[in-house]
Amino acid sequence: MKLDDLPVHEIPAPDGNNAPVHDEDTFEDLPVIGEMPRDFSGMYVRNGPNAFYPPEWRYHAYDGDGMLHAVRFEAGHVRYRNKWVRTAGLREEQAAGRALWKGLKEPFRKDRPDDR
Repeated sequence: MKLDDLPVHEIPAPDGNNAPVHDEDTFEDLPVIGEMPRDFSGMYVRNGPNAFYPPEWRYHAYDGDGMLHAVRFEAGHVRYRNKWVRTAGLREEQAAGRALWKGLKEPFRKDRPDDR
């Protein structure tokens, strides 16, 4: 069996609530349902996969470029900001204008055996 003979399935992982976020955004003073205690402060940060370009391979939930999402709580106010993790791989894809790095279910790039 050859790799090209393996089935490619529609996988719901990068859809709906898990769909990639395409923009970096900052939202100040978000609306709060109820009331935020004024003495509650801190930050929640989530780091996760977020494909900059649509995957052209058998997708795995860990595939994709990284994005940080942060929610800041301070003095009764809530702010949100997200930002791409600007790796060398992401910069290379942006220069090419398409996805170059395959996912966990695919073989390594033949043109880049030096960088998996």
